[in-house]
Amino acid sequence: MRIESGTTGEYQVRSLLFLAMLVAFGLWFGYDGLWGYPSKNLNWARQFMSEKSEDLETNWKVLTKNLARVKEGMTLEEVEALLGEPALVTADEKEYWYVGPAAYGRLEIDNQRVEAVEFKENLEPNEGDIQGQKGFAVALLLISGVFAVRFAWVAGRSTILDDEGVSVRGRRVLWNQMTGLDTSDYERKGWLDLVYDASGSKRQVRLDSYHIAKFDEMVNEICTRKNFESPIKPSEIVGDETPDDVSS
Repeated sequence: MRIESGTTGEYQVRSLLFLAMLVAFGLWFGYDGLWGYPSKNLNWARQFMSEKSEDLETNWKVLTKNLARVKEGMTLEEVEALLGEPALVTADEKEYWYVGPAAYGRLEIDNQRVEAVEFKENLEPNEGDIQGQKGFAVALLLISGVFAVRFAWVAGRSTILDDEGVSVRGRRVLWNQMTGLDTSDYERKGWLDLVYDASGSKRQVRLDSYHIAKFDEMVNEICTRKNFESPIKPSEIVGDETPDDVSS
């Protein structure tokens, strides 16, 4: 006799839903951190500009720590080495505006040098919020990758019962090695441990009803062959009658 079983459909559906949720939240956090929040900051910065522009783009070099390093007397070349290209230069070339993911900077320029510096950080969202969103995104996507590998491993494996014994997760247990079933967690968690003797050493391998589609069939066959007491209760239906019909 041979019984071969893959994972249960319930496990696969729940796992895929959980994986989809992890990926969705990871992408959501990533979108907010990379595009959503910086886009809000662009709109916030526009209200302070002396000249309006619809073509602003987020400059990721424009952080408060870098804006604080801009000092009076610095040359435009030095500023651009630090902050990159300005988001906006006024028509008279007296003001250079820089807009980052959560802050803006306004530089007054004269003769290619900085005369005055003004910068401000947005509070909602601020730079910490954006870093947090990106951090959550990376963490969730890494967890998704680990979970996806584990899911593929569990979903792709088979549990096999044949005339030689049982193969579970790559472990082979022969019939003459089996000594009993530990069913203490079966009612509560839906799994049991097959106890066996390996060269005089007592070992266990887990059989999980959540992972093995033909769990009942396999456990009953093991109990029948080894004369173990089965933890699986027989159906209460007698023929075409329900228990209520029988009692009546």
